[in-house]
Amino acid sequence: MDDRLALEALEKKNLALVTEFCKAWELRDVEKLIPYLSKDIDYHIWEGGAEIKGLQEFREVIGPFLAGTEKVEWEILRSQAMGVMVTNERYDHFFRAGEEADWHFPVTGIFIVKDGRIVFWRDYNIPGKPAQM
Repeated sequence: MDDRLALEALEKKNLALVTEFCKAWELRDVEKLIPYLSKDIDYHIWEGGAEIKGLQEFREVIGPFLAGTEKVEWEILRSQAMGVMVTNERYDHFFRAGEEADWHFPVTGIFIVKDGRIVFWRDYNIPGKPAQM
């Protein structure tokens, strides 16, 4: 396989992995997300927000958050892969339990995939599209 075909195959695989990961959020189970992540995951929730490093911290932060949701939907508007980097534009919808208001975030996600796992993930607010809380 020539280099270009190998790169295209890698990009297709990385894009599929990130898309599956985003879809897995609908299961609302942090343990269903773990197989997609590197043990050294570096996740920055939003610019200026918390930074999560490693699987244990991911479990500790995301597990309780997901437990407080009744439904999660991530609507991917478009995605692309460039080597090990995958970007997607999406709306993340979190339907909260009880009296809390639902949350809707327009974001662009940037993911770095190595050895079949997400090692780096940053979400950025999409300018001009305010979050709804």
